[in-house]
Amino acid sequence: MKKNLLIILIITITNTYSQTKKETYEYLNEKIGIYNLEKPNLKYYYLIQEVVIDNKEHINFLDFCTVGSITPLVTVYFFEPKDYTAIVNKDKSESIWIEIYCKYNSIERQDVDFKTKERTPKKPTSKIEIVLGKDTPPEVINKIEKAFIHLLKLYGVEKKEKF
Repeated sequence: MKKNLLIILIITITNTYSQTKKETYEYLNEKIGIYNLEKPNLKYYYLIQEVVIDNKEHINFLDFCTVGSITPLVTVYFFEPKDYTAIVNKDKSESIWIEIYCKYNSIERQDVDFKTKERTPKKPTSKIEIVLGKDTPPEVINKIEKAFIHLLKLYGVEKKEKF
């Protein structure tokens, strides 16, 4: 009896205190914002949010890259959570990349002119890259990956863990 009560208590606490989609998006944006790559002439900024396209929920990444004093390059990515396949991190020489993979060419991509807001469709892709600073602690990288997997679970994607 005590064992069953403990299991029910754990399930209730887990369900009660799980982050909502909104909280998970906020958490991801906060952590990525703290650790995004910033060098004197190169800066990356990201915004992750939900958008609805044709009555379907999509995960939307906005990738802002500033090189020197040039107007930022803005790339917008959209994908349906069901198309997700894997998440991987790579330790590069001057940065750490978190790569999110989806089914072949299932990620829609557009470049946005920062001044005119004009959108230019680009060839679809299968990968989104988040570039973090080399000083990002491994536990933060792990938490970002787990938060992204949690977000996918909130969309009903139960199967995929890290690569």
